Amino acid sequence: MSDQNVWMNFVQSGGGKLIGMSLAYIASFMGLIFAWYNYKKREQIKKAKEAGK
Repeated sequence: MSDQNVWMNFVQSGGGKLIGMSLAYIASFMGLIFAWYNYKKREQIKKAKEAGK
Protein backbone atom coordinates (compact mmCIF):
# COMPACT_ATOMS: atom_id res chain seq x y z
CA MET A 1 0.00 0.00 0.00
CA SER A 2 1.38 3.39 -0.94
CA ASP A 3 1.81 6.24 1.52
CA GLN A 4 -0.95 8.24 -0.18
CA ASN A 5 -3.46 5.41 0.32
CA VAL A 6 -2.56 5.13 4.01
CA TRP A 7 -3.06 8.89 4.46
CA MET A 8 -6.40 8.84 2.59
CA ASN A 9 -7.67 5.95 4.71
CA PHE A 10 -6.68 7.84 7.85
CA VAL A 11 -8.44 11.04 6.74
CA GLN A 12 -11.57 9.22 5.57
CA SER A 13 -11.84 7.28 8.83
CA GLY A 14 -12.06 10.50 10.88
CA GLY A 15 -8.38 11.26 11.29
CA GLY A 16 -8.76 14.64 9.65
CA LYS A 17 -11.43 15.60 12.16
CA LEU A 18 -9.18 14.45 15.00
CA ILE A 19 -6.28 16.59 13.75
CA GLY A 20 -8.56 19.59 13.14
CA MET A 21 -10.16 19.42 16.58
CA SER A 22 -6.76 18.99 18.23
CA LEU A 23 -5.46 22.10 16.47
CA ALA A 24 -8.60 24.02 17.52
CA TYR A 25 -8.13 23.06 21.17
CA ILE A 26 -4.45 23.98 21.08
CA ALA A 27 -5.24 27.36 19.50
CA SER A 28 -7.96 28.01 22.08
CA PHE A 29 -5.64 27.11 24.96
CA MET A 30 -2.89 29.35 23.56
CA GLY A 31 -5.42 32.20 23.30
CA LEU A 32 -6.37 31.77 26.95
CA ILE A 33 -2.71 31.81 28.00
CA PHE A 34 -2.10 34.95 25.93
CA ALA A 35 -5.14 36.70 27.46
CA TRP A 36 -4.08 35.74 31.00
CA TYR A 37 -0.53 36.97 30.37
CA ASN A 38 -1.77 40.34 29.09
CA TYR A 39 -4.17 40.68 32.03
CA LYS A 40 -1.37 40.06 34.53
CA LYS A 41 0.87 42.52 32.70
CA ARG A 42 -1.83 45.23 32.78
CA GLU A 43 -2.49 44.61 36.48
CA GLN A 44 1.23 45.00 37.24
CA ILE A 45 1.36 48.31 35.35
CA LYS A 46 -1.77 49.53 37.13
CA LYS A 47 -0.32 48.66 40.56
CA ALA A 48 2.95 50.36 39.71
CA LYS A 49 1.10 53.55 38.70
CA GLU A 50 -0.97 53.50 41.89
CA ALA A 51 2.14 53.03 44.02
CA GLY A 52 3.79 55.98 42.29
CA LYS A 53 0.98 58.42 43.10
